[in-house]
Amino acid sequence: MKTKIIYLALLMFSVAVLFTGCGTSKENKTMPKNPISKPAIAPGTVSVTAKILKVSEVDGKFISNVRIIKVNEYGMNTKPVAEGSEIKLEVGDNLKSEIKNNKLFATGRTALMLLKQQKEGLGITPSQNWKLINIK
Repeated sequence: MKTKIIYLALLMFSVAVLFTGCGTSKENKTMPKNPISKPAIAPGTVSVTAKILKVSEVDGKFISNVRIIKVNEYGMNTKPVAEGSEIKLEVGDNLKSEIKNNKLFATGRTALMLLKQQKEGLGITPSQNWKLINIK
């Protein structure tokens, strides 16, 4: 009878050790924090740093001639823009009221710009296939 009690105590001790050894540890097992990435820009757009060379009005549309200083980021499926190239941008309707603000569209000013690729077609030449949609 004594041996049965000893075996039973030994069995209970073994089970207790087994369960505590198989349990999860008390360590903090949180996932490593990933840095928050900024969202990508929209397809068909490009973020550039450019110098404003000239702003003019042609057929009721405002056109800005700029020199691309640096390409910052491309959206998916966007045609490349060469750094150092001079391009003509159609100023988006949302920015037309800002053209009178000489500080924002001042000749010689370097600005961060978001350009949208326009589909080539009637009246749009390859050198004018970009639309300015944001400027800072």
